[in-house]
Amino acid sequence: QLAPLSAADMQLDGSHRRVILRRGEAFFQVVTDAGRPFVVRAGRVQVTVTGTGFEVDRDDDRVTVAVRSGTVRVEAPAVPAVQLNPGETVEIPTDGSDPIRGRIAPDAVALWQDGRLFVDGATVGEVVARLRAYTPGLILVADDALADRQVTGLYDLRDPQAALSALMRAHGGRLRRIGPLLTILDGA
Repeated sequence: QLAPLSAADMQLDGSHRRVILRRGEAFFQVVTDAGRPFVVRAGRVQVTVTGTGFEVDRDDDRVTVAVRSGTVRVEAPAVPAVQLNPGETVEIPTDGSDPIRGRIAPDAVALWQDGRLFVDGATVGEVVARLRAYTPGLILVADDALADRQVTGLYDLRDPQAALSALMRAHGGRLRRIGPLLTILDGA
């Protein structure tokens, strides 16, 4: 299942199941088939599974893999292979720096499927970038100090304007709508 503004190519044949995630987020629920391995490529990162539920999130700066069920093997050039179990994550920066291991509640993997966004320690700018995929028009963060503030929270992707309002209330920011297609966020 692809999240909004995501793109992938699929190659399915008698001996292989391959997906190339071009951009964005995708959740995979894979049926075990030892004769047909399932492989996801996201840039230089490769995820190999036999039967599992997991998410791959690709943007310009990193590829993140999170496992809901089963296990996956994550490989990238110049990085030791990583085995992930349910509730484990790995973030592989595209700049070649060290991978970052993490934990997440397994049922919190790919919450976007249910119209929710959970962030823990993300910046306001990162949250806004995620909300852009669910909002018609343009969202601008006009204050660098506001964009760099860290936030933890759960946001409703079905109502991105309410999510932006909650984000601004929590950080003393201001949301201004200019017509139906422009939202500007700045410090109060």
